Order: sequence, then structure tokens, then C-alpha cells
Amino acid sequence: MRSLLLLRHAKTEAGSGVDVTRALTTAGRDQAYRVAEHVTVRLPELVLCSSAVRAQQTWQRLAAGLDDLGAVTADLEVAVLDSLYEASPRTVLEAVRERAGEARTVLVIGHEPIMSMTAAALAGPGSDDAGTHVVAAGLPTASLAVLQTDSPWSELTRAGARLTQVLHTSV
Repeated sequence: MRSLLLLRHAKTEAGSGVDVTRALTTAGRDQAYRVAEHVTVRLPELVLCSSAVRAQQTWQRLAAGLDDLGAVTADLEVAVLDSLYEASPRTVLEAVRERAGEARTVLVIGHEPIMSMTAAALAGPGSDDAGTHVVAAGLPTASLAVLQTDSPWSELTRAGARLTQVLHTSV
């Protein structure tokens, strides 16, 4: 069984200036730190992170939370990808197929609407009804869509996973 965790970055400052450089707010930093409570039970072996500042800050705070909870993150592979900034669900899926290898759990940190669109595209038979409704409406900041598949990452296709839950971390 493989797990794919799709995380929308945490709360950011208002959209002025260059979008890719928008940073997390104080509340967003706290929110990202608390995501660790959800991730520690399914610790990823690979993290694929958008190159946007807010996504990287989300990972940094999440990693700090994992460390504080006693999770070992030193051996985690983290790839910061420009392609995940203005991605499509296809781009996210291609990144997972190309980079996941033998990892059992992969975390992707990205943006809306792409994280919810990717979750919706991958959610096949046996998916959680409540979760599919959440991703159809869009993931709030610092929300995590959890998908599971029996397929190797290289064979993951549309509707090829089960959306098992959507976890929220409030501001």
C-alpha cells in the first residue's frame, strides 16, 4: 500500500507584489507547524515541494513540528520543484511518477486549485464520500488530502487511488 499526501500550503499574507514570493503569516506558520500532528502517523519518505516561498515555508515549519514530535526527518528526501508552482494535476502526477521510486509515502506541497483537482482526479472507487465533497469544493489552507493506492507510482493513473480522508488544520 502506498500513500500520497497532497497538502495545500498554509495561510499566507495578502496578495500584493510578486505571487511566488508571498510568505506565510504568523497564523500560517503556526498552522503549518500543527500539520505535523497529521503527518507524523504517515511520515513521508519523499517530499515534493513547490518552489514558491509559502510552500517552502510550509515544509520548513511542518518539518520543525515533526522534529519536535520525535519523528526522524534527517533521511527524508526533499525536492523543491519549479514545476509545482504553476502546475496542473498532470504535472503533479508526473512528478510523483518520476521521483517516487520505491517510497511508500509521498508528500506533495502545492497550491489551490491544483491540490484539490489532483486529489479529485486520483480519487477512484472506494473513496471517502465526505473527502470527495471537500476536494470538490477546494482544500482550505494547510489541509491534507490522503490517498492510497496498491499500484506502483509509475502506474498511478486517473481514478487509480482511494481518497481515504481530508485533514484540516485551522488558522
